[in-house]
Amino acid sequence: MSLKPSQRMEAIAGLCSKGDILFDVGCDHAIISISLLQSNAFGRAVASDVKKGPLEAARLNAEKAGVSERMSFILSDGLKGIDVEKEKEGRKSSTLLISGMGGELIERILNDSPLKRDLFDGFVFSPQSKLEGFRRYLGRTGLCIKEEKTVFDKDKFYFVIRAEKGEDPCKSDMDYELGPRFFDERTDLKKKLLINRLSLYEGLCGNKMIDPESLAEYKRKLYIYREAVERYEMP
Repeated sequence: MSLKPSQRMEAIAGLCSKGDILFDVGCDHAIISISLLQSNAFGRAVASDVKKGPLEAARLNAEKAGVSERMSFILSDGLKGIDVEKEKEGRKSSTLLISGMGGELIERILNDSPLKRDLFDGFVFSPQSKLEGFRRYLGRTGLCIKEEKTVFDKDKFYFVIRAEKGEDPCKSDMDYELGPRFFDERTDLKKKLLINRLSLYEGLCGNKMIDPESLAEYKRKLYIYREAVERYEMP
């Protein structure tokens, strides 16, 4: 059986470096984990979810794909119910994947289990909101953003982040807003993102019904995207 991942899922899988074991927290139907096992990028995977329904769907998908014997399925709120050391069982390289939820929720999951968080070698995140705050959180937590991908899937922009333990590479508000590697590669998709966000914040700043606190934040974002567009178009 071959499961068809979305463009966002393919981007996430692409940033999951090969290793011994993948921990897919908030796995939903475990399509990413299963595809990575099928390609032998990982030898084993742990799929966890806070809800029974998605976890059972993940189990059925794994059975159909023929990889269920290489997976553990754990009902857990974040990392709380996962015995990371036991699941690793001496395996050297481990990756934590958390995607499909807001940045603040991913922060909460990591903060709830700091000792378990420190057991992983690599991290892949795809927060669906609060990106700037999440990047700042990673820096404060001692996680270094090594690579990012920008994806447009189902009429929405997504960022996928690969991180490791290390110093914060972000040096400016623009780095935190767009990622420290954003300008390493210039693509039509990234230009589309910048123009889209610039238009958004121009509209918000022109709305006289916006409260002063929100307006100040929107003006800050507008300044970032004006500077980003100028930088992007520089030869």
